[in-house]
Amino acid sequence: MKYWFSAYELTIKGSSTKSAAPNVRHGALIKIEHSQYGVGYGDLHPWVQYGDMPCFKQIQLLKQGYKTAQMKRTLSLAESDAFYRSEKKNFFEGLEIPESHYLVTDLLGFQEENLKQAIEEGYCALKIKVGKNVFKELEHFRKMEAWDFKGIRIRLDFNASQTPGTFSEIVDQFPVEIIKKIEFIEDPVPFDEMVWSEFNLTLPLARDKDLGPEFESELGYKYIILKPARNNIAEFLQPLHKKNLKYIITSYMDHPVGQMAAAWESAKVKDDPSRYACGLLTHRLYANNEYCESIKCNGPKLFPTSGYGVGFGDLLEKEDWKPL
Repeated sequence: MKYWFSAYELTIKGSSTKSAAPNVRHGALIKIEHSQYGVGYGDLHPWVQYGDMPCFKQIQLLKQGYKTAQMKRTLSLAESDAFYRSEKKNFFEGLEIPESHYLVTDLLGFQEENLKQAIEEGYCALKIKVGKNVFKELEHFRKMEAWDFKGIRIRLDFNASQTPGTFSEIVDQFPVEIIKKIEFIEDPVPFDEMVWSEFNLTLPLARDKDLGPEFESELGYKYIILKPARNNIAEFLQPLHKKNLKYIITSYMDHPVGQMAAAWESAKVKDDPSRYACGLLTHRLYANNEYCESIKCNGPKLFPTSGYGVGFGDLLEKEDWKPL
């Protein structure tokens, strides 16, 4: 197998191109040449602040013959892409991409007109990133009590930012009408089976971090978040069905190549009743580039890219590929 890489930066909307991390995200596209199928492409997009190894380090290890768990997922995508390109087929032939939730990364900037727009566009759920300034966020949720959600559900993601004590205080102060609309709360605190089991009795929890295919307990959470960039979806399906868990497939807030790979994994399980609305529309987080402009969507609906494999053929060929 031969390997190449092309480093990239993704600038979060509203930030300067000269801004320091985390306003600029770093990753690398990976190109392989498979002995049987030929050329294929994958995306390596680490989140170092959440425990991933830096991109350059993973690439150096690959050069030395060692593959990190995340690199294995990247190369798995690239091999699938190579196969589909060799067959002159698109990933999404005969498949339909499931709908996604509406992602809110700045709760304090989310206003009633934004909710009305999400409802008009047909979203069934909001995923809201919270936990950075919980007291101001609680004030904003109290204001949101008066809004007409028209059945749209709320998914809260704390990114394990709270302690059990602070999370208990937050729950006690949460507006009642907002609690009624919560579908689940993702990673409120670092995982502890006993702590989570107690919280899960009153509010449905979802687990994302440090998740392996062997689940400790079906009592600590009702949902799991699967990300093809780091999870082999096929390994999870049997155990999660056995424990009657629901799941959501999301991108890794990564490059559009990784985003569309997540969409492909979602499309393959579209009819699974255990799979709930996905989180695939993350290209909107970043300043426009040619890849983002190639992605088409309508409200919660993401459409397949054109071309073979994961798509983006012309753009990928123009990358400045550096051999390993």
